[in-house]
Amino acid sequence: MYTVVDEGYNVDLYRSLKAVAEAMAETKLYFDDIDEEEIERAEPATAKQIAKALRKEPIVRLVEEPGDRDWKYRIEKH
Repeated sequence: MYTVVDEGYNVDLYRSLKAVAEAMAETKLYFDDIDEEEIERAEPATAKQIAKALRKEPIVRLVEEPGDRDWKYRIEKH
């Protein structure tokens, strides 16, 4: 089970990794942990990248611009 919290603290619930990864990939946002050297060539996170990140970490944050630290979506695996 996965929850997605937006910046207004609204919560959406997803039952599968595939569903949450595909939904979040459509937002065309970036991971919040992009190194400064990579900001210029950063691309929005794909469904495959989001799924991989969620397998590795229980919480993944997406931001509007590369290098931002204020998340737009916080995805958490439960």
